[in-house]
Amino acid sequence: MDMTFFSKIFGPTLMFFGLFSIFFRDDAVKISKNFEGAYGAYWFEAVVSMIFGLAIVNGLRDWGTCWQVLLPIFGWACFIKGVLLLFFSRATHSQLWLNKTNLIMLGAIRLFFGFSFVCVGYFS
Repeated sequence: MDMTFFSKIFGPTLMFFGLFSIFFRDDAVKISKNFEGAYGAYWFEAVVSMIFGLAIVNGLRDWGTCWQVLLPIFGWACFIKGVLLLFFSRATHSQLWLNKTNLIMLGAIRLFFGFSFVCVGYFS
């Protein structure tokens, strides 16, 4: 598969999730509190995250230039997030999603990856 295919899918999505996490922190905390104790939702999120991560890593054949390394790094980060959610769901949820400072940090990371993928997918 081509690098631009994944970049066009994940770029805008990550940008919108990043902007939501930064500007609507209170709503993001309310949403994450609704998932507290719903272990089926944790398991589903972990499995989906691992599948997406492995699909990205296995679907890419080219690790050539510096900007092309961002997508496999994102894939491995998704896979590791899924593993952490699967084995440490309660601790991961309370540390990451219920803290407003962490939501800003995660939103900035998502915004960075999303903007990078948009630049790769649409402008290169």
